[in-house]
Amino acid sequence: MWIRQVFLVFIGLAFGSAIASAIFALIVKLGILTRLASWTKTARDMKIYEDCILLGGMAGNIVTLYDFPMKIGFLGQVIPGLFFGIYIGCFYMALAEALHAVPVLARRINIKKGIGCILLSMALGKAIGAFYYFFYNIGK
Repeated sequence: MWIRQVFLVFIGLAFGSAIASAIFALIVKLGILTRLASWTKTARDMKIYEDCILLGGMAGNIVTLYDFPMKIGFLGQVIPGLFFGIYIGCFYMALAEALHAVPVLARRINIKKGIGCILLSMALGKAIGAFYYFFYNIGK
């Protein structure tokens, strides 16, 4: 029986390490950290960015694996949700930029001006949709 448990631990750690490596490689390949550092003019703090992503990934894994209750209240859910949303938004925009999605879209639908407004409306639409979903579907 204990051999099965050891095998499952080994397989779980191996697959988890492979997935974490792939995610971190994608983040590095897309240049999310370097772009954020250049936009915010904080390139000297790159080590802090890397440490925060690593610690955040580890904390997320611990919270996911050990399903322990946290009584943090509404504000305790809103603030991390805001940070998660900012991170996902930056990730999506970096992915779209790496794939050159915006120039291809602009060329296909023949847009010369207003690309910034289109991107802003897409982001606002996603945010409003997420707020609607979470506000009306919590507890169902």
